[in-house]
Amino acid sequence: MRKHNSLKLHKALLVIKLAIAQLLLTSCTTEVENTPSVVDTNAQHPQGCVQRNSTDNTKGRRHLVESYLRGPIAFEGESLKRFSIAERMKFYQVPAVSLAVIKQGALDWSQAYGVKSHESQQAVDCDTLFQAASLSKPVTLMAAMRMQQAGKIDLDKDINQYLTSYQLPAGKQTLDNPVTFRNILDHTSGITSGGYRGYKEEEGFPTDIEVLTKKGVTNSKLVEVVNLPGEKLAYSGGGYTVAEVAMQDIMQQSFKQLMDLWILNPIKMKNADFSQPLPQAKHKQVARGHRSDGSMVKGGWHSYPEQAAAGLWATATDMALFMIEIHKGYKGYKGQSSIFSQAMVTELLSQPREQHVYGFIISGTGDSLMLSHYGGNAGYSTGMHIYLESGDGISYLASSDYNGNSLNSEIRFAVSDTYNWPNFKLQTVKRRNTSAEKLQQLAGQYKFKSWKIDIEYSKPDNQIIIVFPNNDRYQMTPIVGDKQAFIHAITGTKASFSVDKNKQNIVLYGQTGIRE
Repeated sequence: MRKHNSLKLHKALLVIKLAIAQLLLTSCTTEVENTPSVVDTNAQHPQGCVQRNSTDNTKGRRHLVESYLRGPIAFEGESLKRFSIAERMKFYQVPAVSLAVIKQGALDWSQAYGVKSHESQQAVDCDTLFQAASLSKPVTLMAAMRMQQAGKIDLDKDINQYLTSYQLPAGKQTLDNPVTFRNILDHTSGITSGGYRGYKEEEGFPTDIEVLTKKGVTNSKLVEVVNLPGEKLAYSGGGYTVAEVAMQDIMQQSFKQLMDLWILNPIKMKNADFSQPLPQAKHKQVARGHRSDGSMVKGGWHSYPEQAAAGLWATATDMALFMIEIHKGYKGYKGQSSIFSQAMVTELLSQPREQHVYGFIISGTGDSLMLSHYGGNAGYSTGMHIYLESGDGISYLASSDYNGNSLNSEIRFAVSDTYNWPNFKLQTVKRRNTSAEKLQQLAGQYKFKSWKIDIEYSKPDNQIIIVFPNNDRYQMTPIVGDKQAFIHAITGTKASFSVDKNKQNIVLYGQTGIRE
């Protein structure tokens, strides 16, 4: 009862302080432990930032988002910690974040936080450029769909019929089942899976065709059709590079010119730029990429000749405007969106597969139908979301890779709480007491079908740690659940252990690994 009364008192104080009681959390059953340091919402907006001139308290919503970040889970019977953006940027060593929030199909507000690098300490603004990473793909997708609507391409035609500067080599495709724009764009082409890591300045800069043919200084896999087109969903950056070359061959224009013409200029994504490498004149506009230890990527960023897959530079406002146009197209607002027709968005949504449509993650139904996309380049982490019915959404770009992803998640939860979204809700779990002996017995290397992890036991914390192939380390907390269940408090990642045929197993991300 004391805990319940404490929570009611805390909420009442917030009502008085912010005068926006309707936005306070109703989903949390745990006590809020602390009031984070207050963000000055009266501060001058950085250059290019937006705040809707309205009577419905945009300023108050922004304050709550900026001041009440949280993780994905709460532990039963324990207080829930919340933080300001500034506190979490410092904790995660993320130098900069660009953020834009969408309400009812319009920008509610946008803001930029931090500095362009730990070294320079130059403040960012809402015109500061970040690498959008894989958010480049849906922009490419919608350009191709517009080109189809204009009669320039047929998404279902053999891609080799459009390619003049390069031909996709023979593989698992056939005359009756060719690689097409459509199966490339929806990641079912059968082309080599995987992404790109970009190029440091001293590594050189291959052409997109050299990337496809693995010539020169390329550092990616050879592009081949290794599976039957349409057989399975497999994320393929290489496929998007094939589409990139085909679009250039058809229109006889550079990819940057194509994207300016078909997407960026019509939507007024004023800072977005597909130039690779980025022109020297824009270098001063860039938030440098950083690693999880806070160190800057050598040279500030990698360059990506694979523009369609990973080459877009943008701001959060740019990406929010892009998602708003998809919402307008979905609703069929006549006269409001000349960019994406309702028929185009209907086609986009027509064939979901494993909760994906053309690279977008699709979740919910009806009023809760949401499109999401995430991205990550060397030193950057990004994401964007839109509820197609209501037009509520968010875009965010962080100048840090792994840690940027963790910070972005906490921002996403704060927006969900503030705007009362059905997604990204708080999950409550209960700790489970486990002996040191039992935890130590779980240590070892576990092999999955195509990857491995290590489980370490940390004696000082009496916890196990999952060590991933990229050296990310997830400290796991035992919780009540099926078998021996654990959770990572920062990301919400769950794992469970069991013994099958005298072999220790782990289930992680829906896959089973066996201890070697």
